[in-house]
Amino acid sequence: EGVEYDPDNIMAAYVESLSESSLTAYAHAQDEVTCLDCHDITVLRQLYLQLDPDANELEGRNMSKLSKDLCLSCHESSELIELTKDSNLPEFKGINPHIHVADEDKLLRCSSCHKMHKEESININYCYSCHHAGVLVSCSECH
Repeated sequence: EGVEYDPDNIMAAYVESLSESSLTAYAHAQDEVTCLDCHDITVLRQLYLQLDPDANELEGRNMSKLSKDLCLSCHESSELIELTKDSNLPEFKGINPHIHVADEDKLLRCSSCHKMHKEESININYCYSCHHAGVLVSCSECH
């Protein structure tokens, strides 16, 4: 808004990700989800203009601050669980990764696994930071 696209700007990679079909941002763009549906305009403008070197720490809906509630406003928890109930990724050992979408402690965010503007790669070590010893079951099953 009020600025022209500059391929050398910090935001260029994010804008370009909207047309990269292998990225989640592309799928959202195809569904007419705009940047402002997820990100605060003040934060975007400051990042784009590079007025503040600490702009990614500003309050607002930037990448590191996106809550799963924002994602769940479009993607219903029950639908995600149903879509991935037969997950056969060996990393998950038959456990549906979206069961944890409703965790109360807010430690797990959708962006912990799903990257909008980068190639996705599931880092199973993130899971193991809570599920120690590589065990993907609830605490009560072991303790």
